[in-house]
Amino acid sequence: MADVPEDLKSRVFLLGVRSEPEALKQAGLGKLEDIGRLLAKDCREGTRNTWGHALLQHNARELNRLD
Repeated sequence: MADVPEDLKSRVFLLGVRSEPEALKQAGLGKLEDIGRLLAKDCREGTRNTWGHALLQHNARELNRLD
């Protein structure tokens, strides 16, 4: 975040998978495109069904900033 200008820091969110994106597919969440749709659906509906997955739940702090 050091490279992000101060006036933009509140609008920058760092989200990712705990290991590698391929691990999400191996965990049975589907293709990466499908996972993206599920994550977007969670955001639209205010749920954490997919974001709560063990490989993604470490993003909770950043997601809380979105609210």
